[in-house]
Amino acid sequence: MKAVSVWMSFLGVVSLLGGARAQGQITATAAASVVVQTVSIPNSKTEAQIDWTNQRIEVTSYGLPKAGIDHPGQKRLTAREAALAIAYRDIAAVVAGVQVNSVVTVQDCMLQSATIRTEINAFIKGARPVKEEWNKDDEIYTVVMVLGLAAEEGASIQSIVAPELPKVQEQLRQEQPQRFEEPKPEVPAQPVAPPGGDPGPQARPVHRADH
Repeated sequence: MKAVSVWMSFLGVVSLLGGARAQGQITATAAASVVVQTVSIPNSKTEAQIDWTNQRIEVTSYGLPKAGIDHPGQKRLTAREAALAIAYRDIAAVVAGVQVNSVVTVQDCMLQSATIRTEINAFIKGARPVKEEWNKDDEIYTVVMVLGLAAEEGASIQSIVAPELPKVQEQLRQEQPQRFEEPKPEVPAQPVAPPGGDPGPQARPVHRADH
């Protein structure tokens, strides 16, 4: 097993062949034909696992009971609700950071298009808890939640975004043209002679002998 730090694509890596990338630097671990990425979630203490082989996002979240509750059953219930809310929030953050192409993110698309925003939010609601655990001693509820990258009916992040992507790009180009500018090539710095010093061999005049 070999771990490497890379900037990986997200949507395209569903098939491991180009497309979009998750926000931030990702550590990818590859073993045989299995590819799993650990993604840092913005504003969260937890991380998401992106399993490209099985095409799913997995997050683990932790919830605490609501303050002021003494009944054991209510503590467990409110802690579960908190853990589920955090899990959905973290999955939404991972999806929002998806880079649709080199310039546009899913979040850009959601801000520019009400249709995309509605469909992505509905897509995220397809996430389901696959493991739950209540630690009554520490009063912590743990939820492992999974979101498939493609729903059963065939919907995917890419299929949701693609129809309106040209319009989104044009709107962004008008509002933030600097994002679409090609980076300027770096010009090598020229040597500078110290004040009053020898300008160096490159700056000295060349005297040629007359023949």
